[in-house]
Amino acid sequence: MPSCLTSTVLDRTFPLPGTVTIWRLLVHIDAPALDEVVCVWIRAYPERINAAALDHAAGVVVAQVSVDVTANEILLFSTLLDQIPDLEGIREHAHQGVHSRGRSSPPRHTE
Repeated sequence: MPSCLTSTVLDRTFPLPGTVTIWRLLVHIDAPALDEVVCVWIRAYPERINAAALDHAAGVVVAQVSVDVTANEILLFSTLLDQIPDLEGIREHAHQGVHSRGRSSPPRHTE
C-alpha cells in the first residue's frame, strides 16, 4: 500500500479512510450538537491552548504542547520540537532563528 494512503501511529500502520468513508461520516453528523459539544469543551479549558506541529504530507499532528494563555508559546517551541524524532540540525536552526530574531515567524523574502 502506498505510504500516502497510510498513517503510522504508535509503531502501527493503519490505512487512512477513503473519501466515501469520510462523506458517510460527515452526512450523519448533527452539526448543532457537535457545535455545542465543542463550545462546552472550549469553555471548560479556557486558560490553556495547544501549540502543535503538523506533518502536512501525512495529515497528522506529530507533537503538541499545552500553553497557558498568558504565556508566550514561542518559549515552548524547543519543547515542542524535542518531541519530534529525526530533526537533527533542523531543531537547532529553528531555535536559533526564533530567539535571535525575536519573532515567531520567518522573515519575509523580498524581491
